[in-house]
Amino acid sequence: WGIPGYSEDDPSLDIDDIPGVGPENTNIMNPENGNFEIWVHDFPGSVYSSANEVTVKIYLTGELVWEDTRTITGENSYTHFATVVWPDGDVITE
Repeated sequence: WGIPGYSEDDPSLDIDDIPGVGPENTNIMNPENGNFEIWVHDFPGSVYSSANEVTVKIYLTGELVWEDTRTITGENSYTHFATVVWPDGDVITE
Protein backbone atom coordinates (compact mmCIF):
# COMPACT_ATOMS: atom_id res chain seq x y z
CA TRP A 1 0.00 0.00 0.00
CA GLY A 2 1.20 3.48 -0.81
CA ILE A 3 4.84 4.20 -0.05
CA PRO A 4 6.90 1.06 0.68
CA GLY A 5 8.10 1.00 4.28
CA TYR A 6 5.72 3.80 5.39
CA SER A 7 3.06 2.23 7.61
CA GLU A 8 0.87 5.36 8.00
CA ASP A 9 -0.65 4.79 4.52
CA ASP A 10 -1.39 1.11 5.17
CA PRO A 11 -4.80 -0.09 6.40
CA SER A 12 -4.78 -1.71 9.83
CA LEU A 13 -7.40 -3.93 11.43
CA ASP A 14 -7.48 -2.30 14.87
CA ILE A 15 -10.38 -4.32 16.28
CA ASP A 16 -10.92 -7.88 15.01
CA ASP A 17 -14.28 -9.43 15.89
CA ILE A 18 -13.41 -13.06 16.59
CA PRO A 19 -16.68 -13.97 18.44
CA GLY A 20 -18.85 -12.65 15.60
CA VAL A 21 -20.94 -9.96 17.30
CA GLY A 22 -19.00 -6.83 16.23
CA PRO A 23 -17.68 -4.32 15.89
CA GLU A 24 -14.60 -4.50 13.73
CA ASN A 25 -12.53 -1.43 13.05
CA THR A 26 -10.13 -0.72 10.18
CA ASN A 27 -8.17 2.52 9.87
CA ILE A 28 -5.83 4.22 7.42
CA MET A 29 -4.06 7.08 9.16
CA ASN A 30 -2.63 8.83 6.09
CA PRO A 31 -4.14 7.32 2.92
CA GLU A 32 -2.70 7.73 -0.54
CA ASN A 33 -4.95 9.53 -3.02
CA GLY A 34 -7.27 7.15 -4.85
CA ASN A 35 -10.39 5.02 -4.61
CA PHE A 36 -10.88 2.68 -1.66
CA GLU A 37 -13.38 -0.19 -2.02
CA ILE A 38 -15.31 -1.10 1.13
CA TRP A 39 -16.20 -4.80 1.25
CA VAL A 40 -17.51 -7.14 3.94
CA HIS A 41 -16.09 -10.65 3.92
CA ASP A 42 -18.23 -13.22 5.72
CA PHE A 43 -15.23 -15.22 6.92
CA PRO A 44 -15.77 -19.00 6.90
CA GLY A 45 -14.90 -19.46 10.56
CA SER A 46 -18.14 -21.16 11.62
CA VAL A 47 -20.96 -23.24 10.23
CA TYR A 48 -23.51 -20.43 10.63
CA SER A 49 -25.51 -20.23 7.39
CA SER A 50 -28.37 -17.85 8.23
CA ALA A 51 -28.50 -14.23 7.15
CA ASN A 52 -26.38 -11.64 8.99
CA GLU A 53 -27.31 -8.01 9.49
CA VAL A 54 -24.13 -6.02 8.83
CA THR A 55 -23.68 -2.30 9.45
CA VAL A 56 -20.82 -0.41 7.83
CA LYS A 57 -19.95 3.08 9.06
CA ILE A 58 -17.45 5.22 7.18
CA TYR A 59 -15.66 7.96 9.07
CA LEU A 60 -13.47 10.48 7.26
CA THR A 61 -11.22 12.76 9.32
CA GLY A 62 -13.08 11.62 12.43
CA GLU A 63 -16.62 12.36 11.23
CA LEU A 64 -19.32 9.86 10.26
CA VAL A 65 -20.06 10.50 6.56
CA TRP A 66 -21.93 7.34 5.56
CA GLU A 67 -23.71 4.38 7.15
CA ASP A 68 -25.70 1.46 5.79
CA THR A 69 -27.04 -1.84 7.10
CA ARG A 70 -27.50 -4.79 4.77
CA THR A 71 -28.33 -8.45 5.07
CA ILE A 72 -25.57 -10.72 3.85
CA THR A 73 -25.62 -14.49 3.50
CA GLY A 74 -23.20 -17.23 2.65
CA GLU A 75 -20.01 -18.39 4.29
CA ASN A 76 -16.96 -16.91 2.56
CA SER A 77 -19.11 -14.38 0.68
CA TYR A 78 -17.94 -10.87 -0.25
CA THR A 79 -20.39 -7.95 -0.30
CA HIS A 80 -19.45 -4.54 -1.70
CA PHE A 81 -20.80 -1.61 0.32
CA ALA A 82 -19.18 1.55 -1.03
CA THR A 83 -16.19 3.25 -2.62
CA VAL A 84 -14.41 6.15 -0.92
CA VAL A 85 -12.72 8.67 -3.22
CA TRP A 86 -9.78 10.21 -1.40
CA PRO A 87 -8.93 13.04 -0.81
CA ASP A 88 -12.27 14.30 -2.19
CA GLY A 89 -14.20 12.57 0.61
CA ASP A 90 -16.89 11.30 -1.75
CA VAL A 91 -18.65 8.03 -0.89
CA ILE A 92 -20.05 6.23 -3.93
CA THR A 93 -22.66 3.48 -3.54
CA GLU A 94 -24.48 1.31 -6.02
